[in-house]
Amino acid sequence: MAEMQCVEVLSNRQRVRLPVQSILYVDLSRNASLFHTDSGVVKTYMTFTRMKALLEQSASCFLTCYKGCLVNMNRIAGFAGIDFVMDNGERVQVRKRDGKKIRQSYVLYRCAKTATA
Repeated sequence: MAEMQCVEVLSNRQRVRLPVQSILYVDLSRNASLFHTDSGVVKTYMTFTRMKALLEQSASCFLTCYKGCLVNMNRIAGFAGIDFVMDNGERVQVRKRDGKKIRQSYVLYRCAKTATA
């Protein structure tokens, strides 16, 4: 059985292990990164560059949908206008300027994943 992919972050001075599959998306709020997960929001003080590198090192399923926001493509249920709709019903904004390219990246990812399954 494959080991569950996790990322480890520091939140409230404690190390927190977050399973990648439980992360819906991550965005920035002031100088904090907010990991939106199935069990709530985990706040950590990490730069976007460091957070993006941590997620990309752990999994290839994260896509930048606007400056300061990464979405877990495995958790996208569909589209509403140009926004992504997550499998829990939340909507994540997609940058208008590159919206078509971002959605295309998601579609290609899903097609590749389906082809290998």
